[in-house]
Order: sequence, then structure tokens, then C-alpha cells
Amino acid sequence: MKRKIGTRHKDDTAERRSRRPSPAEIVKLVNGTAMGMGGAYVLTSSALIAVLAGVLAVVLAALYFL
Repeated sequence: MKRKIGTRHKDDTAERRSRRPSPAEIVKLVNGTAMGMGGAYVLTSSALIAVLAGVLAVVLAALYFL
């Protein structure tokens, strides 16, 4: 039995593969990238805020009990 390595589309020609992306495709790519970066930023900033809050709590507890 033979396995297909990849799927070939009817419109998958050398001309189509080498064409420039349309403005709509560029906008979709940029929006997707920006959303990914925004999600990473929110996650990172939330983690940093949580760490800083924990450090502040430890420092305040140490000052209070000493």
C-alpha cells in the first residue's frame, strides 16, 4: 500500500506558490501575530505582577514580625 506524502491541491501550481500575498492575507497574518504577541504580553505581565505582589507581601510580613 502506498502512502501519500502530502496533499496536492488542484490550484497548487508554481505560479500560485510564488505569487505575492494579497493585502487581505497580509492583514490577517499581522493581526494573528499581534494577537499572539498581545497574549504573551498579558501572560508575562500578569506573572510579573503576581511575583512582585508576593515579594511585597513577604517583605511587609518580615517588617511586621521583626
